[in-house]
Amino acid sequence: MKLRKIAILFCDQDNPFWLETIRMYRESLPVHGFYGDFLFPEDPRDGLCQAELMGRYLSADYDGMIINPLTAENLLPPLESSSRKFPVFDVGPKCDQEMVAGISGYIPLQAADFEEQGRMCTEAILGNCDGPLGCIGGPIDTRQGRMRIEGAVKAARQRGLTVLDVEWSDFTREGGRRAMEKLIPLKPGAIFCANDLMALGAIETAAEKGVEIPIGGVDLIPEALSAIEEGSLTASVGLDPAELVDEILKSIGLFMRDKLVPTGTLANNILKTR
Repeated sequence: MKLRKIAILFCDQDNPFWLETIRMYRESLPVHGFYGDFLFPEDPRDGLCQAELMGRYLSADYDGMIINPLTAENLLPPLESSSRKFPVFDVGPKCDQEMVAGISGYIPLQAADFEEQGRMCTEAILGNCDGPLGCIGGPIDTRQGRMRIEGAVKAARQRGLTVLDVEWSDFTREGGRRAMEKLIPLKPGAIFCANDLMALGAIETAAEKGVEIPIGGVDLIPEALSAIEEGSLTASVGLDPAELVDEILKSIGLFMRDKLVPTGTLANNILKTR
């Protein structure tokens, strides 16, 4: 069987979720009839750097490309100007869906319901909490970060709880620590973080300040699961990377064979609580 060649554009290699996802791709690509090139920008947090890297490979000899944009807009220029001959699959999708409307060969794959992630985690951490809810978001220009916060805010307001102004951060542990420093004086009753690394940083700051409140995150990374077992983190929600990658590659194979795009989400959100 001839293997199809695809490129997979990543960004952050520091987050354990992405490291596990990369490992799953390496294992699963040949199973689904693919082999791949893994592309990493020199600066993993620079949207322009990621866009320039993508642009260099859009004229290469691929059967397809998987993209994981740093922001909702940073990959739009190369997508719009490219004369590529292969489809580009946006896993998330993480591009602004209004702005990519009509771009030829752009295929959004609904990996997960980001808003549901925020809602599920927030419902778990609220428990008997009477608020207010504090939120630590990732970069404000990330689609997944915004949607997770929207889900968290909706969950709190459905219970009639006050929501503090969002502290937008950067998806890093240190970013979570800095944001928590700002939220603690406002006396939140619970904290939702848009990923686990920020949640781990938030619980460190809370412990240093002697503050005990429910804190939750997103991604189900191993350290977060350990923190849940130990009782320092209240909850995390996320996807099984093996299931996610398997469904992504199945969907790409289906599109390449029959030009069909799956409807609905590819993987189910999983909630873990202490």
